[in-house]
Amino acid sequence: MARKNFIHVYTGDGKGKTTASIGLGIRAHGRGLRVCVYHFLKARDSGEDIVMKKLGIPVHHYGIEGFFNPTNPPDKLKDIIKQGFRDAINTIKSGEFDLVILDEANYCFYAGLTHVDDFIKSIEDARCEIICTGRNAPDELIERADLVTEMKEIKHYFQKGIQEREGIEY
Repeated sequence: MARKNFIHVYTGDGKGKTTASIGLGIRAHGRGLRVCVYHFLKARDSGEDIVMKKLGIPVHHYGIEGFFNPTNPPDKLKDIIKQGFRDAINTIKSGEFDLVILDEANYCFYAGLTHVDDFIKSIEDARCEIICTGRNAPDELIERADLVTEMKEIKHYFQKGIQEREGIEY
């Protein structure tokens, strides 16, 4: 039986998961594929988002400003993430897009903001490429995935106290 969808997972503690997924999205768009992006846990546009919007790639944000405790996320964030996954799953199942990027989905699964088993079941019959990024990808998703890449941090300038920089981190 031919596979209906392909799941890519970019995980690990290193930098570059989102950027890798967006790079693939731009490559796909350049070849005429229809691409859509869902950012979870991020409330503002990144430099990549600005470019994607100029290219006509839909970008959606489901997050709140600031950091949260993953063992006790605020109710407002839980509600936003649940709605975001409902919207993303509907997009995936619609057949309107060839590639759907779910940025920080892995961390949403890890933090219990949505359930990975429900997600996997809900996209079973979808016909598109799906990319899930974020640290702490759950074993269930890794097992189901067709491609898994782990970004490993060796050294990072944050360790020297250098904060995020516009155009580099976002």
